[in-house]
Order: sequence, then structure tokens, then C-alpha cells
Amino acid sequence: MVVSFNGRVVNDTDLDCLISEEEFGLEDIMVEAIDGASSYAFTESGGYYSLEASPTIEGLRVRLPGNGYWEACIDTLSLAGTTLTDTINIADTVHPCFECPGL
Repeated sequence: MVVSFNGRVVNDTDLDCLISEEEFGLEDIMVEAIDGASSYAFTESGGYYSLEASPTIEGLRVRLPGNGYWEACIDTLSLAGTTLTDTINIADTVHPCFECPGL
């Protein structure tokens, strides 16, 4: 059995770690399942992703580029001890660490 996760990674432009209507999704960001099986997915257009993982999953983590320009609001979303159903919808926000027009 596997559990499906659908989610979105969003640029948190107002730095409140909540998704607002005017904020946009980020493409090509890795989302990793901490399940011992190296399950991962990349966000697509609009920041959306879909990922299948083992029901023994311990958490989900947004893997940002290692350039120091981005920071996740939640480093790892813990799912330990959670009763998982067939499909779970999860969203996370990230924000730039520096003011830069290119981000």
C-alpha cells in the first residue's frame, strides 16, 4: 500500500508563512518523503506536486537549492504517529532570504 500526497510550494512574499491569494507557486522545487525509500517529486507549474510514499512515512521536507537564497517556513513536516489515508493534501511556503528582483 502507498499513500498519495498532493501539495503546493508557494513563494511567501509577505513572510507570514501562510498562503495568500496573491502569492505564486514555485516550479522545480524538490519535495522529499522521509520514508526510507527515497521517494520524492518536483513541483510543476503553479508549485503543485504529487508524491507517493510508504504508509510508514515519518515526514515531508521541501529540499531547496543550497544557494542560501531560500528558506522554508517549516523545515520538516512531521507525520510520525499520524493515521494516514489514501490521499493527503499538504501545502508549504518558502520565502527569499534576501530582497532581490530576480527571486
